[in-house]
Amino acid sequence: MKKARLILMLMSIAIFAVGCSKDDDKGGGGGETGIAPDGVPTGIIVPVDQRNEVLTGFDMVDGESKGTNNTNESQRWWKYKKGEIMSDECPENAQILQNDYYIAWTNDGRIIYKYELDSEIIDQGKTWEWKNSATKDVLILNGADDFKLSKLNDGGVVYFSEQDYYGCIVLVYEEVNDPHYE
Repeated sequence: MKKARLILMLMSIAIFAVGCSKDDDKGGGGGETGIAPDGVPTGIIVPVDQRNEVLTGFDMVDGESKGTNNTNESQRWWKYKKGEIMSDECPENAQILQNDYYIAWTNDGRIIYKYELDSEIIDQGKTWEWKNSATKDVLILNGADDFKLSKLNDGGVVYFSEQDYYGCIVLVYEEVNDPHYE
């Protein structure tokens, strides 16, 4: 009987270890997989010390770029891929967001846009910052809305937020990809 219990306990530990090892790996140096509500795209989120550089092209906000991934030490621009507003409470508020522009999060906290990479910068006065500089997992946009990251790597960025929209809770996400340096 003791032998059977020991075998069962060892099997349980082995199953637990195999089942968790993939999640705990954090991508083997490549970061962790983002978590988001149903319908929001997810992907790898780079380690904390790389997040600012991957997002902006600069190593740190309000500081000098070390240019570890970006040898040109220049602004990173992302192509807007898509976004969506979803609501189970008020499906009439649901909509697909499609825009044809490039977006950049600058190292001084501005969000700027261009219609084409070689066109003029459009600055609508929008801002961003990390909610917590130690974790860099939430962007605060325009000093008000918290957007959580579900993907942040060299291939793209996805951020989402649940918000009150005219008395309904809506889930908003946006996705950008195809990065360029300028």
